[in-house]
Amino acid sequence: MNYLIKTICLAVLLISTIVYAGEDSQNETETVFQRNPYRSYYTDHFWLTANEGLMWTPVSNLQTTSGIGTGTEFQIRFQLDRWGILAEYHNQNYQIWDPANMHNEVYGLGATFRIFSPGEHNRFFSGSHLLAHLEAVYGHSDYLVTDLNSSANNTAGTSTSWGGKGGVDFFIPIYFGFWGYAGGELEYNEFQYKVSPSNFRMHPSSGSNLNFLPHVGIAFSI
Repeated sequence: MNYLIKTICLAVLLISTIVYAGEDSQNETETVFQRNPYRSYYTDHFWLTANEGLMWTPVSNLQTTSGIGTGTEFQIRFQLDRWGILAEYHNQNYQIWDPANMHNEVYGLGATFRIFSPGEHNRFFSGSHLLAHLEAVYGHSDYLVTDLNSSANNTAGTSTSWGGKGGVDFFIPIYFGFWGYAGGELEYNEFQYKVSPSNFRMHPSSGSNLNFLPHVGIAFSI
């Protein structure tokens, strides 16, 4: 429930930013304008970001049905003109049926690329931009697989994995270095889970875990 509340608050912040900027743009009468010096701008080099979102696992090497959960992510980024480097920490909690609970901690290091900025002749879009990133990740997973028919078949353990992740975020400037943003990521890893041979309803299968991570967040840049 706390994750849901946080996600809703971040979404409200992002929507309020869009509405405020839209109202501001209605007052614009000139094609070219002087940029507000207090509004955040994409030329900043040092960035801190935090987001809250959902986690959907359409493919898992534990079994064939999908899973859903939540995730919290923190990133630190140094952005040159279009290219940049980032490091991140991602905390994930999700469940797949029948059932299994996972808690993952994922660390990433990668590169970013600012794809485009919508333009400098519109007050609403000034400074907003689309940012893509690609990372190598290392994760640690704690899991508990439960047999609904017999608790004697419950299995707990840990697994580590190297993998990769890519995603895109759209940033909208607020003021004084703050931003709202929303986006999505696709994450691939090789977590291996062990299950009691007596648990006939769930068993490991070949393949890898694939996670889709939509999110909303807030950032600060200088």
